Amino acid sequence: MNFYSYCRRPWLEWLPEWLSMPDVNLQAPDWLLQMENILETLNEGVVITDDALRVVFANEALLRLTGFERGELRGRTPEAIFSAEDIPYLMQQYAIAQRNRHHRHEYHLPRKNGERVPVIFSGRMITGPDGLQYSVLTLTDITAQKRAQEEIRQANVLLTICPSCSSNFANLRA
Repeated sequence: MNFYSYCRRPWLEWLPEWLSMPDVNLQAPDWLLQMENILETLNEGVVITDDALRVVFANEALLRLTGFERGELRGRTPEAIFSAEDIPYLMQQYAIAQRNRHHRHEYHLPRKNGERVPVIFSGRMITGPDGLQYSVLTLTDITAQKRAQEEIRQANVLLTICPSCSSNFANLRA
């Protein structure tokens, strides 16, 4: 959609959409291009954002985790990837990361198909050789751990409902 087609609609209607459009011309800084091969070998998702929180790099592991293509993420801000109700929490976490220069928290990552993947966000603020601030985020998929936690929770519920079942359970383990 070009600028003139936006002008035919009321600005309050098109402005959020226009602001969330990726900056396809956004280029990764030279120092990051030198590290790209190393970042691509990691099994964890890695995303690097600039000081405006625009994605300047996403590795292949992150693309597999989200289902997005590289070009769909480049230049995007959190508002274009996460739902509107997620943004206040994410901005709060970003403020903590800025203050402490690092941060780690559990949340979910939206997939292109709308699913939510539980992940650990581990971030660090860095100053690049170009003097600009960047956020380096590593995202670890914890879907299997969440599934195991739910199974344990359900087993605990069953044991509280049926106390005599706990002795049967102990005998099964022996």
